[in-house]
Amino acid sequence: MHRRTIALALVGLLAVTASVALAPTPAGAAACPGAVAQLYPDVPHDHPFCAEIYGASVDGWVSGQADGSFAPQAPVTRAQMAAILWQAANIDSTPAGPKPCEAAPFPDVPVSHVFCPYIRDVAAAEVMLGYGDGSFGPALPVTRQVLAATMYRYPELGIPLAGCPPTPFADVPVTNPFCPEIKTMALFGVVVGGADGLFHPADVVTRQVLVAVTSRALVELPV
Repeated sequence: MHRRTIALALVGLLAVTASVALAPTPAGAAACPGAVAQLYPDVPHDHPFCAEIYGASVDGWVSGQADGSFAPQAPVTRAQMAAILWQAANIDSTPAGPKPCEAAPFPDVPVSHVFCPYIRDVAAAEVMLGYGDGSFGPALPVTRQVLAATMYRYPELGIPLAGCPPTPFADVPVTNPFCPEIKTMALFGVVVGGADGLFHPADVVTRQVLVAVTSRALVELPV
């Protein structure tokens, strides 16, 4: 699996003003084989994201909850996504984690914030961006359209943005500020639509979807 470095010294990512979005895995995606141990009681072998959750857990960039579950359908906050993206990119090169924060990267992310180092680094690499008022919104939920935009900024090499029109999904009009990012990530197979053929850009991203989309980005996007 490809790894990317998200660090203050390596910010060669293509910056784009956006937020992102997710989508479920394509129909027929491989589930975990029976020989694979079930890591979490709430992620059975026939779970549509079992393979991605299992692989990410074994690689060490995601983990379960205190009660031993994975909580695959729990919503993801911006702070949590920053931590997962950092870990997925750096687990091989920096297994000990990022350096502690010496200064607050955003007014609403103090040095004492548990995810401060991750937020600082992904923001410095322009993988995740703050808001116009200077805040980061660490407790805000991540939407599918914001996830798609974030995945577009995740590779170290710039990927040309696909043009809108035509639009990638009926519910992603050309007026959607993230239409180019959603379309580009859909063309790479990193995000996909739902069974109804729609993208549902404003839906909140869950833990299982974040893991699946991040796994696809690491494998499918050029580095």
